Amino acid sequence: MCKYKSVVPKEKSVSKIAKSNEAVCAVNICSFCHLRSNEISGIGELFGPYYKESELSDSHAEEFFVHEGCAIWTRDIFVLENKVHGLHQAVTESKEYKCSNCDKNGATLICKVLSCGKMFHYPCAVKNNVDFYGENFSIKCHNHN
Repeated sequence: MCKYKSVVPKEKSVSKIAKSNEAVCAVNICSFCHLRSNEISGIGELFGPYYKESELSDSHAEEFFVHEGCAIWTRDIFVLENKVHGLHQAVTESKEYKCSNCDKNGATLICKVLSCGKMFHYPCAVKNNVDFYGENFSIKCHNHN
C-alpha cells in the first residue's frame, strides 16, 4: 500500500510556505478532495486558511484549506517567495471535474494518456494505485500502468 507522503516530493512541499493549522475546526475540509484533516490514514493535516488575493481585507472572504498532496499534485499551483499562487483558480476550475473513483467534483489529477481522460482527487489516485511521476507531476491511471 502506498503511503501518501511517499509521493510528495520534498522540493515542492507546502510545509515550506504554510504551517499546519492546529486550530482547524473539524468542519473544514480540503477544497479539492473534500476530506478533513487525517480523515483517512496518511492524508495528513489541512493547511490554511488561504484566501483569494483580492479578498484579503474582506472579513467574509472565502477560506480555502488543502492537504499538502492535493495542492502539490494540482496543475498550476506553485510557490514563489513563500506564497502560494494559483490556488483559487485551481479550486474554482476543479469544481467542474468529477473524480473517476468517487464521482465527486474537485478532481485535479488527470491521466497523462490523452485518450484516457480519467481524473482523480489525490487520495483517490493513491487508493487506485496510479503511477505518480514526480519529475513532471503527472499521473498514469491503472489502465495504463
